[in-house]
Amino acid sequence: MNETTQPAIVQSLRETILAGKLSPSQRLVEAQLAQWLGVSRTLLRDSYRQQLSLPSLHLLADAT
Repeated sequence: MNETTQPAIVQSLRETILAGKLSPSQRLVEAQLAQWLGVSRTLLRDSYRQQLSLPSLHLLADAT
């Protein structure tokens, strides 16, 4: 990902979800998703908190 801004990450997550590349109820592993997007985990975490306004993404506490 060339742009590492929160809006760019939110847009990428939105497009990935809407394109069906993530299955419903699929667990997103933060470290893997950050690596896939080429961003830091902190930036990713802040970005998907923005994304929570979409009904397609819910943040759950890590069970580990």
